[in-house]
Amino acid sequence: MIPENGLATKRLSLARKIHMAALIALAVALVLIGCDFAGAPTVRPTPTPRPTYTPIPTFTPTVTATPTATATPTATPRPPLPTATARPATATPTPTPLPILDPEELRVAAEKSIVRINVGNSQGSGFVFDENGYILTSSDLIPHDAANISVTHPEIGVTFAVIVGRDESKDAAVLRVSAPDMLSTLTPVMDSYVPVEEPTVAVGYLGGTLGGAGTVAAVGPVLSQREVGGTVFLQIGTPYAAGLTGAPVMNLTGEVIGIVSSRNDEILGPSQLGTGLIVSIASIQSRLDDLRRGAHIYRPTPPEDLVPQGPEVPPVPPFPLIFTGKVTLNGQPAPAGATLQARLGRYITNIALLSEEGAYDHFTVQPPQEEGYVGEAIRFYVNGFLARETSVFEARDGSSPLVILDLTAASG
Repeated sequence: MIPENGLATKRLSLARKIHMAALIALAVALVLIGCDFAGAPTVRPTPTPRPTYTPIPTFTPTVTATPTATATPTATPRPPLPTATARPATATPTPTPLPILDPEELRVAAEKSIVRINVGNSQGSGFVFDENGYILTSSDLIPHDAANISVTHPEIGVTFAVIVGRDESKDAAVLRVSAPDMLSTLTPVMDSYVPVEEPTVAVGYLGGTLGGAGTVAAVGPVLSQREVGGTVFLQIGTPYAAGLTGAPVMNLTGEVIGIVSSRNDEILGPSQLGTGLIVSIASIQSRLDDLRRGAHIYRPTPPEDLVPQGPEVPPVPPFPLIFTGKVTLNGQPAPAGATLQARLGRYITNIALLSEEGAYDHFTVQPPQEEGYVGEAIRFYVNGFLARETSVFEARDGSSPLVILDLTAASG
């Protein structure tokens, strides 16, 4: 039997041997593993290249040298510039004033352009204003139904004229003759202002038993100027004799400033005896081209000229015709503001203005009585030019008076 102490010693010795054997086995294993790794090459990962670092240059301040002052060179004297030769100033040419003529010189100079006009039993004067044979005179001298208008001039003798156009609001009418080559023309002046006291000379043919073969000159100053219905009239300090109606009135340089009018009582009043009246040529000029192309502007007929006067009871006016429709002038819608007028025998309507482009509305035709008008043709004028369309005045029994009628007109 082994004592207790010896048994413990043997156990300790056995543990040490076992521990030593484990260490030796571990060492052998490590050696074997090391041999296996030594047989194969070790693969190392390719290092990722890093960006090359560029150093930021250190700023070295540049030392600016203080500039050395450069001596200013002495300027080389230049020879003096030559003195410019003065050019004479070009004077603006002053218009040569027209020569001042005395009345007799004016009469002689204008006589080649002035004609005597005969219409029935009436006589008047006029003047050629266009080389194509157009003559300007007073519309009051030419009745609406004038059939035979004769014109007398020393160069062409007696010839017939036709009425081309008229504007009765301006007391102007345009005639035309067929022998223009033998006539001279007078020059109208555009300025509508004629100073008071301006001398004037009217040249024309006297009428009646006083009418001779030649022209006469009537001299008088401008007394006043007035405007009536858009037309300028001048009052002249001399009365005009019969036969001078329509004659040209000139200033002392020979420019036509107006034509003689016979509307003294209407424009000036019956108290202005001993004076004359002319229509300013500037008022007529605004319509002259239209008159040459055939425009007719009428004055509304005064009622007293259409119905009998006296103790008889005036007739009751018939029911009116009221027209509406479209309006075309020269192939285009007539402009707003264009004039519209109708003529029915001796009856002439008031002038209406188109309120809108290309149309008219509620245009009334109502003569003073039925007798003499029923069945008569109604003619329409657009801006003074005769429309192609017509209507007929009919007696109405209370039925609707509205008539739709489109109008077409052309200037010339």
